Amino acid sequence: MRAALIFGLAFSFVILGPFEAKVKRPFPIRLTYWVVLLAGAAVCVRPIQWVGQRYVPEWETHVRLVFEAVGFTLLFSPLAWLMSSAFTGAFLSVWDFLSIMGNVLALTSISAVLTYLLAERADTTAQGRARLYARLPPNVTAEIIRLTVNDHYVAIFLDDGTDHRILMRLADAVGEMDGVPGFHTHRSHWVSQAHVTRRLRSEGRDYLVVSDGSRVPISKTYQKNVAAAGFV
Repeated sequence: MRAALIFGLAFSFVILGPFEAKVKRPFPIRLTYWVVLLAGAAVCVRPIQWVGQRYVPEWETHVRLVFEAVGFTLLFSPLAWLMSSAFTGAFLSVWDFLSIMGNVLALTSISAVLTYLLAERADTTAQGRARLYARLPPNVTAEIIRLTVNDHYVAIFLDDGTDHRILMRLADAVGEMDGVPGFHTHRSHWVSQAHVTRRLRSEGRDYLVVSDGSRVPISKTYQKNVAAAGFV
């Protein structure tokens, strides 16, 4: 699906010809240029998101978006410069590189601002539930117990015993829980405080037991969250 999207966008850019008014190349070369550039952009996004999710999952949305905009610009600009040099047939100057970097930063900043405004203005559901419920099937009435990172997906566990996988970052999923009391027990786990039943120590490891009987691991980094919630 992602490959088809990249190819479709590349084909559209070849037809529209953005940034190519002064340079004419055969159709296959222009298509290759855009496919590589868009695929490179998709690859560059991944490590930036991974760093934010792994090391700073509780950053405020606006701080995380700034980090992602700057990080993506630093990773992607050299690729864009090299591809543009290959496309024009000669290495572009340092000033051209700085111009490309400025354009990339401007575009990612605009995207970050729009993302932030849309996230801030998004309404909760009519029942006053958190925005994350809107990503679940419309017939879901159960409450969210916990969230867990699973590869590039977030697994959402409900109190009716079902679970759903959504392609998104844990930090974004937690952000869409709005005012629901909850906390991280681990960089890969978040729990709804209302569904925590007790703390458990087993085989030298600490866990929180939630209402469906699941054990959620507690890491040393997030011990303070668990203690602050009263589970000592």
